[in-house]
Amino acid sequence: MVRNIMQTAVKKAMCVRADVAEHIKFDGKQVTCRMPDDTMSGEIEAGEHLAIDTTISSYIEDGIFAFYWDGIFMVKRLQFTAKAIRVIPSSKFYQVWEIEEGKEQPLLIIGRVIASQSIRRH
Repeated sequence: MVRNIMQTAVKKAMCVRADVAEHIKFDGKQVTCRMPDDTMSGEIEAGEHLAIDTTISSYIEDGIFAFYWDGIFMVKRLQFTAKAIRVIPSSKFYQVWEIEEGKEQPLLIIGRVIASQSIRRH
């Protein structure tokens, strides 16, 4: 069941990748973006630069993903369970929530976050 949710989201991401340019940069192979908020504080800080793996094989296990949910760009840990996808922020100030099977229509996975880098401004 969860594999179907993932496959649907991956297919949507592959079809409309050109539409996500508002938040990310995509050169045909590599995607980069900035962490949009403090929800992953402790692992990824707000404003850090992120490298994202967009290959479909990177979607087969839990991890930190860049995605759109109902039109909102997010970077969060996703845990794939039997009947839902758990969305898990690292910051203790935000709650875990779930995307239930059959309600994944607004989910558009861009890819798995594989690296983050903080930039010092002087």
